[in-house]
Amino acid sequence: MTKEIVMPIVVTTGGPMDNMAILSRGETLTYRDMVDQISDELDDTNDTYLPQIQNAVLAAIRFCAREPFYFNRNREAVLATKPGYSCYDARDNATLAAFGSIHAVYCEADGQIFALKREPAEDLELLAGSNVMMGLPCLYGFFGQKLCLYPVPDKIYTIRLLLNPAALPAIKSAAEASPWFTEAFDLIKARAKYDIYKDILKDAPLAAAAFNDFREQWAALQAETSRRAGAGRLRATQF
Repeated sequence: MTKEIVMPIVVTTGGPMDNMAILSRGETLTYRDMVDQISDELDDTNDTYLPQIQNAVLAAIRFCAREPFYFNRNREAVLATKPGYSCYDARDNATLAAFGSIHAVYCEADGQIFALKREPAEDLELLAGSNVMMGLPCLYGFFGQKLCLYPVPDKIYTIRLLLNPAALPAIKSAAEASPWFTEAFDLIKARAKYDIYKDILKDAPLAAAAFNDFREQWAALQAETSRRAGAGRLRATQF
């Protein structure tokens, strides 16, 4: 007769689940979370490649910042002119200190909207210095995070600025949240891993896999950007 052997199974738990920190992808992901995640996926238990991972994350952000996604895309800012004031800065609208550049400027007057012509900063300064004309602004210049209009507004006008992709604040702390981590975590991670596999580990197959992942994440963010803008459209795919 065969004797059945029963082996005890001992399970050690780590405590109640409600004591564990919950990481929210929409709120709390940081630079440190990104570096830790990549280190874990590379199985870099001794932090051998920690400096390279940190540099790869920052390089990935610089690369992806060229594309306007829904969290750094063109947006509009509005300010009201003051009679006799030619130049405006962040004290008039905080957005003036937080975007990349101006795409276009429009002025609303008497129920109509006029597009202002851009002039080099030095030319606008010469105009303002030689002949201080007041009236409806038709020229603008942007320098030193300051918007200048000419002629100098003679009354209150509504100025609308179409801004180019925002220059998101630089990452100053490992624990600091950033839209690149809260909104594009998987995109930045995939790009950083691609750079590491390609340039540091010299592993072509893994670099190719990471690049394919990056392309998928890029397409997903572009689709989400189009959806939020109400401009989504389906295109036929050829194989």
